[in-house]
Amino acid sequence: LFFSEIAAIEPLLVNSLFVKGKYYGYDIQLKDKSGQASILLKSSDIPELGALIDKLAETAGAEIVERA
Repeated sequence: LFFSEIAAIEPLLVNSLFVKGKYYGYDIQLKDKSGQASILLKSSDIPELGALIDKLAETAGAEIVERA
């Protein structure tokens, strides 16, 4: 995955019956001809997800739009 392939990062809050408590995630939307491609990252799978996204946004700079 290259920074130039990322179109936007959209935060998600998930309340799941299968995972104890709430967790958050990010939908990384990719620049794709169909406009449908994305990668879903969940904090239940990646413990340091917040730090990873912060570093990604810091490194990529203005190339990525963070949607709230």
